[in-house]
Amino acid sequence: MLQKKFYIGQKVWLKHEQQLATVSDNSDNDIIYVIADGMEIPVFAEDVDVDVPASDGIHKERNEESSKSEEVISGNDRTEIKIVFEPIKNSEETTGFKVYLINSTFELNKIKYSLYERDYLFFTHAFEAEPQKINFLHTLEFDQLNESPEIEVQVWVGEKSFKRNIRIKPKNFFNKLAFVQELNSDGYLFLLELTIVQEPEITDDKFELDTDKLKRLMQNKAMKNKNVLQQSHAERVIDLHIEKIMKDFKALSNNDIVDIQLSYFQRALSAAMRSHLDHMFVIHGLGKGVLKNRIFDILRTYPGIKEFKNDYHPLFGWGATEIIFK
Repeated sequence: MLQKKFYIGQKVWLKHEQQLATVSDNSDNDIIYVIADGMEIPVFAEDVDVDVPASDGIHKERNEESSKSEEVISGNDRTEIKIVFEPIKNSEETTGFKVYLINSTFELNKIKYSLYERDYLFFTHAFEAEPQKINFLHTLEFDQLNESPEIEVQVWVGEKSFKRNIRIKPKNFFNKLAFVQELNSDGYLFLLELTIVQEPEITDDKFELDTDKLKRLMQNKAMKNKNVLQQSHAERVIDLHIEKIMKDFKALSNNDIVDIQLSYFQRALSAAMRSHLDHMFVIHGLGKGVLKNRIFDILRTYPGIKEFKNDYHPLFGWGATEIIFK
């Protein structure tokens, strides 16, 4: 008997549940992972049908019976938002990733993407949602996967807000490799189904403070912050000239060089904010202003920045920008 072939993003029919689902992991021949009702679950390949019924009335009925506090974006031609990590290679070795958000839904009005490292904001960007558009977000260094970064995506459909969080774990990350048709290349693919953000209900119930538990939490948080500062050295001046960042860069394209410079900058910026520096300088040089403009675009998305200015400096001339933190 021939084994069924599945690909990430494929729509399939769960025989026992009588429900539509989306393949999210196909690394095992016998068991695959699918997203159904906003949850990722394992199912036996033999219990999955690649021939989806023309009418998914059963699926719609299940959604109508589901809890009102956890709706999902629905529609006859529902597709998920995709987060793609496209490898950046240097001499056949993967050194980092270009991160893209691909919106293939038509219902969305606005999207906000945020990435956190150890509960600290590393990058955030909000933009108007355009269907079928490929949005380049930022680059991520290979070593940053060890920090188990967390992605938060929030979208708006009319007045309703939907949110989804994904924790990137290295062990599962490399099982997500798939061919991404929109990029015409391989990448590590994550599919998102988004749930409505509900405002917490205010009740008259009495709240009892567990002081011992609160004390333990504060001690753990303090220790965690201490470890972060030790592991990530913050500098007041960073030089983004590519020869200051890496030795072997001659085989890289100009676009790859800029991506690496921006990734290096974002990590330095994140370290500076974690270390509570009052200001820092980033040396980007003059040139055509491509790198400087990309840096300015990033700085406009960080809420912890008071201002940034590209004034003349006796040491750096016009080739550096001062960043002042709140």
